Amino acid sequence: MDPRVVLYIPTRAGYNGLILMNTVLENGAWTLTPDPQTSLELTVHKPALPEHGVYLEKFIVRNCDGILLNKIIRSHPDIVVTDATGQQIKVISMGQHTTVFGSHKLHKNFTCFIADPPAAPAVQQATGPASPKQKKEKEKKSHVGGLNPYVAKQLFDLAVLRKELCPIVAEEFILGNTAVMPCGHLFMQMAIEESFKKEANKCPWCRQMGAPTYI
Repeated sequence: MDPRVVLYIPTRAGYNGLILMNTVLENGAWTLTPDPQTSLELTVHKPALPEHGVYLEKFIVRNCDGILLNKIIRSHPDIVVTDATGQQIKVISMGQHTTVFGSHKLHKNFTCFIADPPAAPAVQQATGPASPKQKKEKEKKSHVGGLNPYVAKQLFDLAVLRKELCPIVAEEFILGNTAVMPCGHLFMQMAIEESFKKEANKCPWCRQMGAPTYI
């Protein structure tokens, strides 16, 4: 198994937040350290529409002070990273990564070549009127809209100012990884998506229905 992973830090600059990490598994603890190589060139096959990643599970991660923390890890199969030999390197993201490694250590440590994503297979469009089942599914998905992005951002800023924590994973909210429900309750993105697996589009706190707005 390749001990390397690419840590993806969502940024407004797109794929600038990619750091090559080395992994070591000892006594059930997963230690990640930035790879010291700076001459390595990796190819990133950027997807046309990046996804939020796939929730894996909680891992025990050792931070830069040697303290063990439970962190939620997400895999990003939509971002394909390969080295010079064509070997694919797994891409992951982690909530509150800077508190684990220290922001001063998280700098891009390789040259990055952006390649176009492989062409997606054409999807044949359905013709004719929608069936009653299709209409019902469409109505179910559009039952309640999300918040206006500006309003959601104001609620996010207020929560950060008050130093509020996600009621599910007890972590501080960070830009690019927060979901705001129409009822005004905030959650870490990976936490609410995991909650939606049991009850889709229902606030885990007040049980009000609605679609999240991601900030």
